[in-house]
Amino acid sequence: YDFFFLPTTPDIETLVFKNTRATLAGFEASGEHDLTCHLTPFFNMSYVDGRDQDRDAPLPSIFPFQTRVGIRWHDPENKLFGIEFAARIVANQDRIASDLFEEPTPGFTIYDLRAWWQVNPHLRLTTGIDNLSDKNYLEHLSVHDPRVLEPGIIFYAALELDY
Repeated sequence: YDFFFLPTTPDIETLVFKNTRATLAGFEASGEHDLTCHLTPFFNMSYVDGRDQDRDAPLPSIFPFQTRVGIRWHDPENKLFGIEFAARIVANQDRIASDLFEEPTPGFTIYDLRAWWQVNPHLRLTTGIDNLSDKNYLEHLSVHDPRVLEPGIIFYAALELDY
């Protein structure tokens, strides 16, 4: 990213993209294991570190470390129904491109509950509640300007039909 002024209009700022020497390093991991025929703990996590070699600074627009851990109770035979409880844990993002007006964000943890039922081979019903504790938090790359807290408790239902 780079800011510059157009020669004919000095009071108009323009944001342009330019190539830079950068390095990205990170990882993703996930797993689950059946503790019993009904109970399965699970996790997934991801982290990326980006560095602009020309500016010797962090790259902008990089998500912070995040993980999701939970436990699932399900039908042991065909997994036709189940319920899961999970925590989404997001670290604070302080590796920011402050010279490009990126701002740090605090970390947060929210808890979700989800249930599903495979009615038949073609129809699946899912329902859930995200952010059970009604926590106020900011997503690092939220597009809202000025910054707006994410919505509180979210209830949802879905119907999936395969034909």
